[in-house]
Amino acid sequence: MVRTARERLEDATGKLATAPHANRLLPLIARGAAQRSTLAAMALERRHVRAADRRAFPHLAERPDVEPQSAAFFAMLADCRTVVRRPILQCGEEGHPDRVAW
Repeated sequence: MVRTARERLEDATGKLATAPHANRLLPLIARGAAQRSTLAAMALERRHVRAADRRAFPHLAERPDVEPQSAAFFAMLADCRTVVRRPILQCGEEGHPDRVAW
């Protein structure tokens, strides 16, 4: 039987995909057993991403070839990035702290 391209793709992605809970770092963080150097590397990487976002979002909002809805979207992201420079507490359910965004 000849397999279709979709069947081949599904087979390949199924073999390459990791289990949904296979992140080995998360349990270490949860137990407090993650190395400080690992956490520091993640924090530094996040700092670089935030800096890049602060430059990219205003640039994308101001491009002349961007449609008005897209420009408004990127302007909103740029504004949010300015607000989120410091940690803020985000609440999920009625006043229940859900997570901290850095």
